[in-house]
Amino acid sequence: MYKLMIVEDEALARDAILKMIDFAQHGFEVVAVCADGHEAAEAYFDHNPDLVITDICMPRMSGLQLAGLIHESGRGTPVIIITGFDDFNYARQAIKTQVANYILKPVTPSEFRDVLTEARKKLDERQTQTLAVQKAQRQLHRTSPLVRDQILSRLVQGTFDPVELGEIGQETGLDFSAGIYQVALVLPQHLQADAQRLGVNSQLLQYMVFNITQELAGGVQQITAFQLPDGRACLIGAMPEAMNLDQALRSLAQRIWVTIRQVLKADITVGGGHPVQAPAQIQASFLSAQQALDQIYRIPGQAILFAGDLEIPANPVDLSVYEEQVILKVRLQEEKELVPAIADLSRAIQSAALSQAEIRFEWNRLANRLLGLIPTEGIISQLPDASWPPTDAQDSLVVFDRRLQTLCLQCMACLGGQRNRENQRLGLLAQTYIKDHYADSQLSLMAVSNHANISLSYFSQIFKEETGKTFVEFLTEVRMEKAKELLRNTDRMLYDIAERVGYDNPAYFTVAFKKQVGLSPRDYRKQFGKRS
Repeated sequence: MYKLMIVEDEALARDAILKMIDFAQHGFEVVAVCADGHEAAEAYFDHNPDLVITDICMPRMSGLQLAGLIHESGRGTPVIIITGFDDFNYARQAIKTQVANYILKPVTPSEFRDVLTEARKKLDERQTQTLAVQKAQRQLHRTSPLVRDQILSRLVQGTFDPVELGEIGQETGLDFSAGIYQVALVLPQHLQADAQRLGVNSQLLQYMVFNITQELAGGVQQITAFQLPDGRACLIGAMPEAMNLDQALRSLAQRIWVTIRQVLKADITVGGGHPVQAPAQIQASFLSAQQALDQIYRIPGQAILFAGDLEIPANPVDLSVYEEQVILKVRLQEEKELVPAIADLSRAIQSAALSQAEIRFEWNRLANRLLGLIPTEGIISQLPDASWPPTDAQDSLVVFDRRLQTLCLQCMACLGGQRNRENQRLGLLAQTYIKDHYADSQLSLMAVSNHANISLSYFSQIFKEETGKTFVEFLTEVRMEKAKELLRNTDRMLYDIAERVGYDNPAYFTVAFKKQVGLSPRDYRKQFGKRS
């Protein structure tokens, strides 16, 4: 319904106009009826009508003056004047400039209806044009690179309104009725190093990678490239078949990798997500693409990895065993055995399928433990640097190995500067030897001191200082802890357990166990053994 304002100074004429026409039937609502041009000028800005019908001859302000004012307002409101025959030539001249149409007096209903019909038609046309312009402006705004990237970033990150998907799909070239959707991420493998080599900053290098990605993606139907706020290039595809979409993304990823190596002499990594079956699940594909990038370090030399290629570890990996070996090598000052221990830990991290963030967390935890080995008193004025250096995400495990070896050597040097370092080393060496050979019934203090290559009396003193226990007390404690473990977790006979923990005589084992634990082996098993 369009808003109409009528301006007529004669009361009878105003009433006649209002009675002769059913304005609502013609799509108009009369929002103001004014007695002169001056009153109409004020009402025009208050009501903002879509059409003004005014008499030409009125006191204070004529209809043509009112039309001129409306024209100067810039709102483009059409004005129809009502004029007598004597003023016709004057009115016709005004039509050329500021007036849309005219009605000659005396006004007949049919003439008035014809004029309204024509005015309604032109208003409809103008409204259609306005809506088209607004839609084009909206599309232009949304398809501008920055805004378009923002919209698609919100889509993959799960913060976009699904109601708008249809319209956004048309504007971005994505078919959200395709059925299958998949996301892939592209980013430089050595961002900082390649940026420095090319003489650009990292942000510009990311944009260069994105430009190549976008250009190559432009040749693949139903796959769109855009740039995430953090600079990474992102691909999103929509196709009816999951296999076709996955193959198209892999093929495109390979072309991107080859082209960037040729053009920029730089390496990239591509992580592909799982295919999903609904636009609302696109975020899940995006997250699995990130997971693939996090795991790419597990396959040396691999540059393209999709989430479907990843093998999930069947059983959790206990990293603590490998951590303890690294700690032990540092405490015993066994530099030659340190590198193999670190290599074992790295392989365990790969098997555990830690993410890049989890690798950094593992570093912080282990680094704190290593620093905890160093006394803060005495000659140590400054602890080694255990911070995680700025690095490309894909290099996390490589950096972990390199930094861990450096930190361990620094800690060894600090520990080596302590006056009691030799006693600590010998004490730990003895404890380790006992834990490894407790099942030998002939294990003796002499055997351990020979292994440590020091005198029996000196070693006995060191051992007591370092452990707080005599050799026999420590050996008995180790054996009984192992015996308790076997009693709790196995159904082995007592004589077998006794033999396994270093006792040739089962009866002596029983006496020693009860003395140490307070319960006989059978009672201990009844109380703490596994229930079948």
